Amino acid sequence: MVCIDQHIIAYDCNHHNTILGYGTKFNPNLERKRTFVGDMESGYSHKYPFGTVHYLIALMGREGINVGLPDLFQVHYTAQWNDASQIISATLGRVILRADDALYSTLRPYRENALDWWNWLDPTHAIPALETLRKYLDTCDIEKARAYKDETGSFFKKLGCDGHDGAFMKVTDDDGVILPKVLNYRDVIGKMMGASLDLPERYIIHKGKYAVRHVIQGEGMPVLDAGNLYSYAFIYGPHSKSPNFSFTIDME
Repeated sequence: MVCIDQHIIAYDCNHHNTILGYGTKFNPNLERKRTFVGDMESGYSHKYPFGTVHYLIALMGREGINVGLPDLFQVHYTAQWNDASQIISATLGRVILRADDALYSTLRPYRENALDWWNWLDPTHAIPALETLRKYLDTCDIEKARAYKDETGSFFKKLGCDGHDGAFMKVTDDDGVILPKVLNYRDVIGKMMGASLDLPERYIIHKGKYAVRHVIQGEGMPVLDAGNLYSYAFIYGPHSKSPNFSFTIDME
């Protein structure tokens, strides 16, 4: 099975080589040899900061396939999820650049790293969709970065999302039936994009054990070799603003 993702970053050089050896993963951190401990090209603070969609656009661009984007400046209106009498609005550019924090990261806290990655994705400015996104970002006021993030986060919350980034804590009920508010989110965002997405109504639910551990560089990460490891991420949080390892094991 081939996997295209953007979130995974190898712990160290050995882990990087292990993942690369599978030959089934397309990942910007693998391509640029970014590891958590920084024993190759660079470390965690220089990992890929955007969404999978930007990487997919770049991959398709390398193959000569161009992705068309609707007008990013157009304002879209829709009803609030829990109160149809209330109308909420947002521009498409804010929405698609907020969900993965590309707008905020580019304008404010990780600007140098973000600009470096934009240039890596499209070094010759030859991919129309990425160039459109960069030009949209250039029209945004750096001093208003936090306001943009908060305003779009409020839009997502009023749309029924549990998180300010468009996330849901649960996408189905206990019987595996997809939640109405998730379908509403799909329909609203799809309409803004001029696209549609069919989703199955019912899903089989698998559950595992979730844990977070503090990362101490030099002590290794043996859990990465566990046969029952399902997913993981290196994170700063949720409680301590220091490196932590978040993972899920023992899926049922």
